[in-house]
Parts: sequence; structure tokens; C-alpha cells
Amino acid sequence: MLNKKIYCLFHFILFFLLGSAQSQLFPFLKQLELSNYEISLVYAGIAFSFMLGQIIIGILCDYTNTYKRWMVGLIILSTIATVILFMKGFHIGIYMVASILVGSVYKVMTNLLETWTLQKESKQYGYIRCYGAVGFTLGAWLCGYVLKDHVHLLIYMFLLFCDSLILYCLYYIEVKKEKKYPICFGDIKKLLCTRRYMFVVLILFLLYAIGSVDQYVVVAKLSHIHASKLQISTKYAIQSAMEIPVYYFMNTIFKKYSSLQLMRIASIGYGIKFFLYGYFQAIYKLLWCTTLQMITLPIVLLAGKKLVSEVTPSTVFASSQMIAMAVFMGCSGFVTPFVCMKGIQYVGYDQTLYYASMLTIVPYILLWIFGYSIKTNVKK
Repeated sequence: MLNKKIYCLFHFILFFLLGSAQSQLFPFLKQLELSNYEISLVYAGIAFSFMLGQIIIGILCDYTNTYKRWMVGLIILSTIATVILFMKGFHIGIYMVASILVGSVYKVMTNLLETWTLQKESKQYGYIRCYGAVGFTLGAWLCGYVLKDHVHLLIYMFLLFCDSLILYCLYYIEVKKEKKYPICFGDIKKLLCTRRYMFVVLILFLLYAIGSVDQYVVVAKLSHIHASKLQISTKYAIQSAMEIPVYYFMNTIFKKYSSLQLMRIASIGYGIKFFLYGYFQAIYKLLWCTTLQMITLPIVLLAGKKLVSEVTPSTVFASSQMIAMAVFMGCSGFVTPFVCMKGIQYVGYDQTLYYASMLTIVPYILLWIFGYSIKTNVKK
């Protein structure tokens, strides 16, 4: 029971920090008077650092059979980067590097925590993950609400307080040591040569790449039509709030629908959402569209994790999950910022969103192909 409560608190705090950082990153970079190209460089840097960090941390967790020590190291790194962001007098390049660290390290930490929870507390994963969604919602909204009055010092002190709470969770969390042989390079090579695993990762990459358009083009469009920091934070808060029911009823949902069915639903949801994002021009209507988050991102993440675990051996559980997330989150995040900014430059916000809507047909078709191949193998 104590472990469950610690995991819940851990998720709440860490996702609170992620919500605070992610919702205000674009406005912060704009405040530094960076160009769209420089902002895309920061986002690409976040994606590359995240991708590299995911792969390295995932392999290290399987090799050492522990999550704790690597989480502590990430906390120290994120704290240093946070301190730099709130100090004045540094060169603009230092702030860009600190932004990359904050944006990438918090993402690695949250994904590491999710993988940790999925492996150690799989039956309670949905319930525990709800606390993460609540934390992200409050973090995104409260950060925007406080920053509208420019109370940066308060945010700075609170973020450091949250970091200390995470260390508290790490100290008290109980981990049962399991006998496990260390993985070797051959295990990772075998994993990467598994066709089903790589096909699932490809589908997740396409879905997440399309979904990432929300983070770049939609936020840029809101900024373009003069949405306030609070309104941009509200967008993230609404999206995160929409995820809570999905996580809470995760077990019930998976009893009624397969992972493939859910991912097809998510593909259709993304298509509808981006079409509406391009069609609507009023801020309140764009915020209303964010409610479609319920049938998109949380479905992709949950169904994706389940599919990955189904096609990989338990000996490389952390590696398979972290590498998959590194590819579909990191690689898509590396490519999407440049494509989105070029799309905005040449065809505008709305047309870019319409193209994103049309592209959802590709992962939808691949999901049917994957499902057909599974049925064929079963018959054989």
C-alpha cells in the first residue's frame, strides 16, 4: 500500500514539473526573442537529447537491474538546468542549451517512471498514471496563471521544492530485487532485428510524429492569434484532464477493445482533430478541439506500450520500452519541428494542419496490415 501511494505521489510531482515546463517552453523562447528557426533548433535539440537519453538509460536499467540511481542522476541534471533558466546574465546560447536539457530530461524521467511502474506495478498502472495526468493538468494551468503576473521567483522556488520531493519518493520507494542476468549487446541486436517489434515502432513513430504537430503548429497558431500565456497553458491543462478517464478505466477499455482497434480509433481521432484545428480560427474553438485528446495521445501511448510488451521478451523489458519511446517520440520530435516550421513558412498554419489530418491515413492502413499479418501467422 505504501509503495502504491509513493508511486502516485511520484507521478503527480514529476508530471506537474513536465506540465509546467512543456506548457511555457514556447512562450519562454519567444520571450528570449528567438526566431522560428532558432525555436525549431531548440525543439530538435530536445528531441535528439531525449532520444539519446532514452536509449542509454533504458539499456543501463536492464543491465544494472535498477531504476533508482539513474533517476537520481536525471534529477540532479534537471535541477542544474532549471537554476540556469531562472538566472539572468547568461549568453542566449546557454539559455537554449538549458531549455533543451529541461525539455528532454523531464521527458526521459517521466517515461522512465512509466516503464518502472508498468514493470513493477502493472495491475495498478492505470490508476497510478491518473495522478500523472492530474499533475500535468495542474502544472500546465498553474504555471501559466502565475507567470501572467511575472512571478518567476515563485515558480523557481516551487520547482526546486518539487525536485526535493522526488528525491523523497526515491528514498522511500520499495523495490523488490529480482534475479536477472545482465543483458548483452546480442540481446539488443536481437530485439532490433525482431520484425514485429520494428513494425510496431514504425506505426507508433508515424502516429506520434503526426500528433506532435499539435505541440508545434497549434501552439504557434494560438500565439499568432494573440492567445495569452494562460490560454496556452489552459490548452495543455484541458488535454491532460481529458487523459484522466482513459487512464482510470484502462483495464476496462482493454477488456473490450484490442490494442490494434484502439490505435485505429486514435488514427481517426487525430485526423478529425487536425482538420478542426485548421478550420477554426477563434481561440475558444481551438481550445474546445483539445478535448479530442481523450481519443488520441493516451490511447496511442497505452496501446503502444501494450503492443511493444507483447512482441518482446521480458528480459529486455526496459530496453524495449525505452528504445521504442526514443524512436517514436524522439525521432518524430526531431523531424516534426523543422517540417512544421517550414510548413508554416510556405503554406501557413491552417494548410499545414490539413496536411497533418490527411497523413493519418498512412498509420491507419499500416495497422490493418499488421493485424492481417498476425491473423495469418495464427492460422499457420
